Amino acid sequence: MKTNKQIFIILGVIFFLTLVVLLVVVSSFFSSSQKTSPGNAPTPTSAPYTRNKDGVFIFTPLQRTTINKTTEKEIETKNKIISKTRVGNVTSYKVKSATIGETDEIRTEDGVVIFESTNIFNKKAGGYPPKASVYEKEFGKPEKILKSVSPLGKYISAYIYATKGFTLFVNHNTNTVYMVQRFAPMSLETYQKTYADYLQPAPDYPKETFQ
Repeated sequence: MKTNKQIFIILGVIFFLTLVVLLVVVSSFFSSSQKTSPGNAPTPTSAPYTRNKDGVFIFTPLQRTTINKTTEKEIETKNKIISKTRVGNVTSYKVKSATIGETDEIRTEDGVVIFESTNIFNKKAGGYPPKASVYEKEFGKPEKILKSVSPLGKYISAYIYATKGFTLFVNHNTNTVYMVQRFAPMSLETYQKTYADYLQPAPDYPKETFQ
């Protein structure tokens, strides 16, 4: 009887230890599955609302450049260039857009990017577009809102953050962001003068264009 009792105790200890090991293994598996290595990080599907390793805010997964850093050589080797024009020391690239807009625009000065305008309304390429309110949580209210001044149509208004280096083109009926412009921070007056071509009265596009 004593021998049988010892056997049961030993078996019980073995069972308990086995259970503990299994729990540790399962816990470790689920913990590691939730971590993503930097090289395999998922691409954001609407707006990432995050910063990269250099602390730069990522406005959309569709943006191509880093202001004051990306070079003309990088633009020309990594994008489908539709047209290239130069006025003084400023070069404008029209590049193939992945969205409802036919083209995006990148401008350089002395060979380095100073401006990028990116259409982001695309369910396939960038997910559903973000709401302007999400950017407001990060940056506060726009310095100025100009209604119906976008090349995208009369339903789109410019939410200008000139001193913070970006402008959102927003459907003022739905609060949905359709286009993001990024540039070197400047005064509101300088922005409106420098990028006046984006702030003209909007064309009266058919309503279905924005559905």
